[in-house]
Amino acid sequence: GKVLEGKLELGIVGSKNHHKNLVRYRLWEDELVLAIPSQHRWAKRQGVSIKELLEQPFILRKEGSGTLKIMEKYLHASGSKGMDFLDVVARFGTSTSVKEGIKGGLGVSILSSRALNTELETGILKALRIDDLPMTRSFFLITDNRRSVSPLCRAMIDFLLTTSN
Repeated sequence: GKVLEGKLELGIVGSKNHHKNLVRYRLWEDELVLAIPSQHRWAKRQGVSIKELLEQPFILRKEGSGTLKIMEKYLHASGSKGMDFLDVVARFGTSTSVKEGIKGGLGVSILSSRALNTELETGILKALRIDDLPMTRSFFLITDNRRSVSPLCRAMIDFLLTTSN
């Protein structure tokens, strides 16, 4: 989008855009996990089955979110019935809103483990893996190869690449 339009010199994206004019640098891997309230009946567990997941009230991100796309891809690849069979009780526009819904006991959701750092450290939420369904995605730094990179942008790229892991 904005990098190819020349409005931004660099961007961070959660999908592999194979546009011929984009240079991609892998920044980090992220895992999507099932986020539940710390008082949930599964709180002592490490993981849950897909079948169990389908029985829970579920909070989703709005259509078009990267997390939602990844989740859909993995659920379909697993041979499960996919997203259509989730008991969706709410849809929110941001991860923060989804986390608030989980804290309030509205349901559970699949979120980026990075987006849950604070809540996991404080014990407000717990993250579980879904058995036989590891969900990961990569984040990339992108620049436009038709433009020369400014010294400031080069310094930012170098900083991000050395601190991203």
